[in-house]
Amino acid sequence: CQNTAGSYSCVCTTGYATSGLECFDIDECEQYGQCDPGYKCKNTVGSFVCLCGDGYVMNQQYGHCVDLDECKLKLHDCKTSEICVDSLGSYVCRCAAGYVDNGLNTCVDNNECMSDTHQCDERARCSNTEGSHECQCLDGYIGNGTVCVDDNECDSGDHDCSPHADCLNRDPSEGQKGWECRCKPGFETEGDECTDFNECREDCWPDSSAYETAEFNR
Repeated sequence: CQNTAGSYSCVCTTGYATSGLECFDIDECEQYGQCDPGYKCKNTVGSFVCLCGDGYVMNQQYGHCVDLDECKLKLHDCKTSEICVDSLGSYVCRCAAGYVDNGLNTCVDNNECMSDTHQCDERARCSNTEGSHECQCLDGYIGNGTVCVDDNECDSGDHDCSPHADCLNRDPSEGQKGWECRCKPGFETEGDECTDFNECREDCWPDSSAYETAEFNR
């Protein structure tokens, strides 16, 4: 109420507007820029308050709103095939390593073996797994799958050569064993075995006397 000469007038207080002889509440939140970015405006009777908006939280130490890291606080709804990436006031879900977007906003397993995006050595076998893959060296090779080298079975003793045979290492890439057995001098191949070669059958004159031994020197 304001006094005037010989009378008075009624003026609406701050936060109210005149409508005829009545004062009604002004919704300050309808006016742009009442609150800083990161806040949301809430109208009150005769005034308004600025509250932290969605994705923000009040920092009690500094008295203002800061971004709420939904990813760090596990307040997101990303699936196991996705990773959470925080953004100001929100977050996004992106396909995790080993997954690809199928075009329908769904992350599906990426078959690295079929798409040739694996890290396996050319001498390794690629096996797809959910979200990843495994590499295993082929027979005749050793290593971690990403790097495979020839397994020298002759040096390691992992061969099946006879004691009377020499082991020769070879490349198993053509589907063959990684070694070859060759009978030592004085022995001959009989199936998979090396048997004593009877030199007396060929090296003596018909009227000579000779006796077969395991070793023969000319």
